[in-house]
Amino acid sequence: MGTDKIKSAFQLMTHSVDELNVKNTLMALGPDDERILRDFSVENAEMHEDEAEYFGEVTIFINIQCKKKGARKKNISVKLKLTGLFTAEKTDEMTKNNFQRMLITNGTSSLYSIARAIISTTTSQCLAAGHVILPMVNVFQILGDVNTSFDIVDEDNEN
Repeated sequence: MGTDKIKSAFQLMTHSVDELNVKNTLMALGPDDERILRDFSVENAEMHEDEAEYFGEVTIFINIQCKKKGARKKNISVKLKLTGLFTAEKTDEMTKNNFQRMLITNGTSSLYSIARAIISTTTSQCLAAGHVILPMVNVFQILGDVNTSFDIVDEDNEN
């Protein structure tokens, strides 16, 4: 099937790496290494609109730390802050509420996939063997925790 027929109204315009910090004293890492501690959070979500389109921004933060058994210090740590800009045309189906839901769900999911690639590639260049692979995550579960304490900032309607 051609992508024109299945293309979503919600699109990623661009993304940027706001922070990438790697510290490493580790030589090798196995793919199933249980020394890896991973933390993921959604730091920011904002939306704007004009007459024809909605625009949104989501920022995620990922912190990874690995330690060898018995080691006092981190052997490798990676901190990644990633921001994505998203857009959708206003239609009867793409309401403000639908855009907000897609921004936080699809935006977070898209950025997490990009972060997985960045971290895998970066750590493969830092280690003599192995690399850190972030696991697939259930974004709905993450956002269930986030939605209880996280509101999308609608800068066009702030007082």
